[in-house]
Amino acid sequence: MTTVIPERSDSAPLQPYNGSDLEPGIARVVHLLREWGIDTYYSCQGGETHSCGNPTVLFRGDEHQAFQALALLYGSGYRVHELRKVWQLWGLELHAIPRPTWHLTLCSAPLSPAMASRAQEDAISLQRAGDTRTAETT
Repeated sequence: MTTVIPERSDSAPLQPYNGSDLEPGIARVVHLLREWGIDTYYSCQGGETHSCGNPTVLFRGDEHQAFQALALLYGSGYRVHELRKVWQLWGLELHAIPRPTWHLTLCSAPLSPAMASRAQEDAISLQRAGDTRTAETT
């Protein structure tokens, strides 16, 4: 079973999600991201009988929030397999969405403590680089 959380308007604050229908294999990740203001709206713990092969969370946000999610998960010992920014296609036209959508896929095995520490440092460096690029373009 996958979980879809209703979309919210950009002006509405992020509401805590009780997560009563979250799959146990992805619930901690969803709660962790939402506690830090990451607007998750879909999750799947992954597996042979699931829609996603690996644990997956979809969320809305800008590049800063994407790097924040990476740093948060790496620092918590999770191995991120893939982070993709998704664009909508209507027919043959590419459309920018007001709040970009991100697909985050985790590896099944967690990081070792040493690898988690190194990954967190790398993710923080990437986040700072993203903050610099954002400041330069505004």
